[in-house]
Amino acid sequence: MHRNVLPGQQQPYFLESGEGLRYLLGSFLTTIIGRRQDTGSLMEGVVLIGAKGSVVPLHRHNSSHETIYVLDGSARLRLGDKEFALESGDYASVPPGTAHGFAFTSHRTRLLTWTFGDNGAAMYAALGQLSEAVIYSPRTQPPDWKKPLPGIDVELLSNQTSTITPGEKCSVAPAGIEPYVIPAGEGERMMAGDQLFTFLTDQRQSGGKFLVLMTDGPKGHRIPNHLHEKHTETFFCLNGSVSMTAGEEQVSLWPGDFLHVPAGTPHTFQLTGNNTRFIQFHAPGLNEPFFRYMCDSCEEHTFLQPPPPFRFDRVIEHLAELDVKFLE
Repeated sequence: MHRNVLPGQQQPYFLESGEGLRYLLGSFLTTIIGRRQDTGSLMEGVVLIGAKGSVVPLHRHNSSHETIYVLDGSARLRLGDKEFALESGDYASVPPGTAHGFAFTSHRTRLLTWTFGDNGAAMYAALGQLSEAVIYSPRTQPPDWKKPLPGIDVELLSNQTSTITPGEKCSVAPAGIEPYVIPAGEGERMMAGDQLFTFLTDQRQSGGKFLVLMTDGPKGHRIPNHLHEKHTETFFCLNGSVSMTAGEEQVSLWPGDFLHVPAGTPHTFQLTGNNTRFIQFHAPGLNEPFFRYMCDSCEEHTFLQPPPPFRFDRVIEHLAELDVKFLE
């Protein structure tokens, strides 16, 4: 397994918090944690940290579906003719063709973005300056946002538009492909034993391209070793700690750490910290039925102790139709 370096090909790799390819982009520091060549052309991941007032101007991706998760701080997000005030823990889905841009409204704001379907996130490397810096500089010259970027799925847009109105966040994702914002703690919630799973995007909102799923839980038992033949999973730790094995190697994920597990890789994990939380990005979105069978719908916003019964029997019953192969 590659550690703290992007492999340049589709294979497992692990990045500690802050590692990846870093680019200064005006008052932003962007850290690339996944490129198309690293993920089999499935997705791209970027962490942006920036100064208060940092702006990414209005633009759109014609083929790329972008997701945004606020790690720290706050921002104003423009989605079409709506504007949203984002806070830590908020999540946004930006389908292809949606005009969007954002401005940081607090110091040291951090966003985690994942892009699916095309190379829209490549704009950050194309416009930035490769750097060893680990934090942004407010004195760095802003990039030329009007610079032509041939071969990259991004189109800069004029700010002139009809009236912009405040957007309304939704407690669960809509039934189809459209822009939306889910506030921190909300989403479609399901329980499996002592773990709470929250869907932020499922196949309906992504056209089957990807899933975005939050996992919360206490210290617990190890998940059985397994692999997926047709889809890739990624794990970004937000709180607590997780012990994970990919292939033959074991790593511990702490807040900000990232693990990429491509299709065909045996893997297992165990929550090792109390109140652990991590966000998963799967592509394509084939694994949704696994969670539907394993979990029961719930209204709670946190895991339960003592936990309800763990209904793994339903997974076994439908195993032939799922993209999961248990190795023990």
